[in-house]
Amino acid sequence: MEPIVEPRGSTKTSTSSSSSRFFRSIVYKFGRTFNRNYFLPHDKQEQERNVLQHEISVEVHDGELYLCPVVKPKRVLDVGTGTGVWAVEFARRNPESSVLGIDLNPVPQPPFMTQNCRFQVADANDQWKYSRPFNFIHVRSLGEPTDKRRLIKSIYDNLAPGGWVEFQEWVLHAQSPDRSLEGTAFQRWNELMAEGVRKLGRSLFFVLEYKSLLEQAGFQNIVELKYAVPTNTWPPGRQSQKIGTLQKSNTLQVIDVYSLGVFTQGLGWSRDDLDKLLVEVRKDIENTRIHSYSTLMTVYCQKPHSSATASLDTSGTSPIRPRPSVTWSP
Repeated sequence: MEPIVEPRGSTKTSTSSSSSRFFRSIVYKFGRTFNRNYFLPHDKQEQERNVLQHEISVEVHDGELYLCPVVKPKRVLDVGTGTGVWAVEFARRNPESSVLGIDLNPVPQPPFMTQNCRFQVADANDQWKYSRPFNFIHVRSLGEPTDKRRLIKSIYDNLAPGGWVEFQEWVLHAQSPDRSLEGTAFQRWNELMAEGVRKLGRSLFFVLEYKSLLEQAGFQNIVELKYAVPTNTWPPGRQSQKIGTLQKSNTLQVIDVYSLGVFTQGLGWSRDDLDKLLVEVRKDIENTRIHSYSTLMTVYCQKPHSSATASLDTSGTSPIRPRPSVTWSP
């Protein structure tokens, strides 16, 4: 997950940059490689996990690549395209669309390509320079932007009137509907993560700010959806079991690298102490008697067809859509 970096002029900017450099230097020693501007690794192992996470997202959304009601968009931009798997699949399903995927790093060669999809190395936090607007902009697992307002303005300015943008992010904070998480190492890890990221000037819940920021930017028809994704195979039902299996693998693959910088830099833990905690946390993640879930959140909205139609109509906010039936709170 991308760390929060405060807007220019904040006293926290240098601290966040310093902690990010420290984090990358530590993990590089353990054989992982990073882009200078991203919190998680950029290597084959992480690329494979990104494909797994894509599969989870599609499964949670019943096979859909997106949730907003955009229809036959001519020009599509995939921000933070990663391995390009979403962009290629969207292009395959929508041959009338021209799809551009951008990422900080070169996209590895996808297993298949289509003529209506291409990729470009670009930083979404920089100034956007596109000659024509897009009809649909897709942003998934980008992490906390350097400046959220600037990113949203770039999106607004580069959408055609009536165009749609959709954000999808994980709220990486496990919860339980029946208190079975209480008193576990997994719960302790969650609490410590929340504390550690706060001390580093970050947030586990940054996506909860998007609705308000999109309203302020002039977007309309804003919809906010939350899906409870089981951490393992504890819930009944074939689909929930499949999602739980995928999510367990996803969590176990990322928990070490995700924890390292937060615990060592944010909380002052030693690597040995963290390793001891993670041994117990992994056991809890495997334990189906612990009924935990994370939240996959989507926010989408539309640019007005003209400035005269701009409004703050946000009546489309929707509650969580659980997998299983559980409640959610930040």
